[in-house]
Amino acid sequence: MQTRLKATRLAIAIALALGVSTAHADERTELETLRQTTLNLIQILVQQGVLTQEKSDQLVKQAEIKAQETVAAQKKADAGVVRVQYVPEAVKKQITDQVREEVVA
Repeated sequence: MQTRLKATRLAIAIALALGVSTAHADERTELETLRQTTLNLIQILVQQGVLTQEKSDQLVKQAEIKAQETVAAQKKADAGVVRVQYVPEAVKKQITDQVREEVVA
C-alpha cells in the first residue's frame, strides 16, 4: 500500500508539473508574439517616416527599462509569498480515499 500511495503522489506531482510548464510555454509564446508585433509596428512607423530611427531605438530602450523595473518590482512583491498549485476536487477526493483505505488497513 505504501508503494501505491507514493506512486499516486508522484503521478499527481508530475501531472501538476506538466500543467504548469504548458501554461508557462503558452504564456511565453504569447508574450514573444506580442513583442515581435510591437517591434514590427515600430519598424513600419520608421519606414513610413512617422518616427526616426533614433526615436524608435529610444522607444524600444525605454520599454526594455520599464520591463526590467516591472520584473524587479514583481520579484520584490513576491518575496516571502508561497504559491500553492490548484489541485482539482477529484484529485483531492482520490487522495483522501486512498489515505482512508491505508489507515483502515
